[in-house]
Amino acid sequence: MKKVGVIGAGPAGMTAAIAAAGKGAEVILFEQKERVGQKILATGNGKCNLANTNLSVDFYHGMHHEFAEKILDRFPLQDTIAFFSQIGIYTKNRNGGLYPNSEQASAVLDCLRMELRRRQIKVRTDSKIIGVRLLSPAGFIIKEKSGREEKFDRIILAAGSKAAPKTGSDGSGYKIAKGLGIHIIKPLPALTQLKSEDGWFKGVSGVRCDAQLTLCIDGKAEARERGELQIVDYGLSGIPAFQLSGRAARAIDRKCRVEIKIHFLPEFDGMQDPSYLTEFLWKRFDQMEKTCEEALTGLFHKKLTAFFLRASGIRTQEAAKDLTKEQLNRLISVITNCSVTVNAVNSYEHAQTCTGGIDTEELDSNLQVKKIPGFYVAGEIIDIDGACGGYNLQWAWATGQIAGACAAND
Repeated sequence: MKKVGVIGAGPAGMTAAIAAAGKGAEVILFEQKERVGQKILATGNGKCNLANTNLSVDFYHGMHHEFAEKILDRFPLQDTIAFFSQIGIYTKNRNGGLYPNSEQASAVLDCLRMELRRRQIKVRTDSKIIGVRLLSPAGFIIKEKSGREEKFDRIILAAGSKAAPKTGSDGSGYKIAKGLGIHIIKPLPALTQLKSEDGWFKGVSGVRCDAQLTLCIDGKAEARERGELQIVDYGLSGIPAFQLSGRAARAIDRKCRVEIKIHFLPEFDGMQDPSYLTEFLWKRFDQMEKTCEEALTGLFHKKLTAFFLRASGIRTQEAAKDLTKEQLNRLISVITNCSVTVNAVNSYEHAQTCTGGIDTEELDSNLQVKKIPGFYVAGEIIDIDGACGGYNLQWAWATGQIAGACAAND
């Protein structure tokens, strides 16, 4: 019977421990916080978006993001559903997102904890791991901050990233990996807010609206996302901003010029006749016995209306029918191509995950470090990050299951 040590009791770590024990290994699960799985409780706004039915490698990023496809093919969505069904979670589909039927993240954590007990997995909380030492000819020593040391046949490192450090993901896993000579791609915050020093945000702070965001790096459009944009006094929030934040962080770190182009009427984007929006607004202004401010009422939030007119050099009380074509074109440009300079992304404390981590070229198809036989990794610590919508949890379940089973069976 192999003795397996799992470092980190988040989603990937707990899954890895369960999978290894299921293959007959003796497993000890180490967690530096006082309780396991704290990060799960914050997922899906407390409802735990377990996975997504639209599972594709296109929703994953990394230096070698194609690595994600190999892993997800080995543990697809059907296996995730089956795993949670076996431990007591019945899933429901909400617009592609899979949730526990109870819509309680705490239920997911409870069922995982019950499975840890059922599999007789030893869990050591308040256990800070400060290093792993290789033994010759085989095996490992895990050293705790308390001074305690213990020998293992196999190790699974699932200590998370640097995102949401209050839940235990404080970057300590990277230090353990670096201590063993494993290459780390610089971690940066992802799935977080975009920060800007542009001065107009305070006037529209609190506005939520449907919008299309285009990420431009050194003037070139690199990615586009649509959804509910949330404008805050320091920049942009909401799912479309989150989705672009990892790539924005990487570009900012390279000292590139990063901009977001906002289209506030995205339903008009991509129409075969680009003049349709011009004609639509022209008719609206020409046929209304209203001021310019009143003519935009019903189209936009009042704060946005004031900003659009001010940025276009149009007086709010100017008669709508007196608007010139030049003024209208300036207004349309602001509405459809509003440029925001992104100076930074929000900190690790506010990020849901990280871009960067253990280089996937260091790993074989079983998530074993090629140059360290018997040493496996799982979860966020790997240089693969997913989009919002259950993709990062699917990565945790998949990598945990594969690493756990292989560590017990290799």
